[in-house]
Amino acid sequence: MKGTVPVYDFADFPNDTDAQMEGHIDGLSVHINMSNVEEEMTKRQFRSNFFLISLVVRGEMNVNINLTEYQVQKYGMVLIAPNDLKQAGSLNAENSGMISTLAFSADFLSKAGLSLHSYLLLAPFSSQYSPLWELKPTDFKLIYNLFKQIAKRCDEIGDHPYGMELVITTFSMLLYEMAGLSKKYALQINVIFTRKENLVTNFATLVQQQFRNERSVKYYAEQLNISAKYLTETVKEISGKTAGEVIDSYVLQEAIALLDDPALSILEISDYLNFYDQSSFGKFFKRHKGLSPKSHRQT
Repeated sequence: MKGTVPVYDFADFPNDTDAQMEGHIDGLSVHINMSNVEEEMTKRQFRSNFFLISLVVRGEMNVNINLTEYQVQKYGMVLIAPNDLKQAGSLNAENSGMISTLAFSADFLSKAGLSLHSYLLLAPFSSQYSPLWELKPTDFKLIYNLFKQIAKRCDEIGDHPYGMELVITTFSMLLYEMAGLSKKYALQINVIFTRKENLVTNFATLVQQQFRNERSVKYYAEQLNISAKYLTETVKEISGKTAGEVIDSYVLQEAIALLDDPALSILEISDYLNFYDQSSFGKFFKRHKGLSPKSHRQT
């Protein structure tokens, strides 16, 4: 609709850049040492359906996030959540400005097996904290080197029999390192979460406690005294995933963990996760993983 804030899909994230090094797979994109910012992202405010981390390698950069201007100096890191209103600024040409960026989607978190921990790992992206981290050189080098390792792993994913696993492992290392560094650098700017963020946190807590028995969005909405439609829209706005997708991600991760135990039959797992029968469990698993529980166990 004309006049609305544009929302960029992950597929819109620029691949054709002047970066010295790049790495791209479905849901994950890295650019190392860019001297130009994508023009479309400098023209006006926009939102996205992916998370973005930017490092200022050299010079400085201005960026507008949720109508607040930030001047990011060398060694600065910016964390931008999907629903943040943002506008990229140009790099300081006088200082030969250069940045490195990493973008990832909520779907890639699921692929990486981090869904069960994502609300903890992504807490620094919430409006409770400043999006700007002013890193010390040693901590900057740690994150910058992980960016480069991820780019390399993405670029060489087909050259190794466990290429995807290596990408996921390195990406996981990045998030866990950032979670650790958040204790030093994530500056609290809001004492409490926004009402919507608090709702999503409460929803995630309920799902974590009850997903083995309850998979209905309507059930969780009733527990939270809201409509299923509002719950789904709010969870999508804050996390990039629908309420149903969040529930399914918990169930799927539990199913995968249980299938790794050869002592449990597929029927027992189906019963434990409260599926109507083994067939419905099989359909659920195949819809999300692309193969049956039996085939997954064999591989």
